[in-house]
Amino acid sequence: MEAFSERLLREHQPALQAMQQHPFVTDIEQDRLPTVVFNRYLVFEGNFVATAIAIFALGVSKAPGIQQQRWLIGVLNALVDIQIAWFEQVLSARQIDPAEYPDDLPGVRRFRDGM
Repeated sequence: MEAFSERLLREHQPALQAMQQHPFVTDIEQDRLPTVVFNRYLVFEGNFVATAIAIFALGVSKAPGIQQQRWLIGVLNALVDIQIAWFEQVLSARQIDPAEYPDDLPGVRRFRDGM
């Protein structure tokens, strides 16, 4: 039986190739991504994690039972104590002020508000 991950790769090769050939990815791969672009990525990615925290927190309040709540709280713990903590440390070490990066870009707004 074909593994689910193998099926995903087989059925979605064009999307995978497009992602792997995206200029952002190839610039990282070839160590030519400008620092300001990478810093902006870190800010946006940290904001994505913050959005995920809000989503999973809502999930806890709507979970049907304590078992599901515990699982979601475990996810929240990882997001808050591991991922957000990592972003805070990296942003501080790189002296990045998230307030210097716009959070009102149309794509950012659509993503955030759509979640």
